[in-house]
Amino acid sequence: MKYSPTVYSRALVSAVEEESRLHAGTLEVKKLTHNFVRLLEKNGDVKKIENIVDAIERVVVRARGGRLITVIMPRKFSARLLSNIKESFPPEDKLIVKIDERIISGVKIIFDDEEIIDNSLATALKRMFI
Repeated sequence: MKYSPTVYSRALVSAVEEESRLHAGTLEVKKLTHNFVRLLEKNGDVKKIENIVDAIERVVVRARGGRLITVIMPRKFSARLLSNIKESFPPEDKLIVKIDERIISGVKIIFDDEEIIDNSLATALKRMFI
């Protein structure tokens, strides 16, 4: 049976939490990871691994009370600007920075894959001509 990346991610996070509760200090991450990959192979879902890893990250960040924040800019930016952006959010939040030249200039910020602040030139131009 095929499962969604979210189902896999919740299952793995639950297994790690249960293992760490039962065997505090002797968590066998290698064994859990090996068994998890074998399960993916058995179900024919290895091709979903990237989406599963993303879903695991979302589950862990949310469990810590944070948000997954994606900042999209048109070109690489300075370490100082990146530091300023990171300081704008609580430490529980996970910041992902992406480069997308199609936005021309400006920035897009996506919160938990839902809320979007779109101050890109590409969107402004679309609004003007649509």
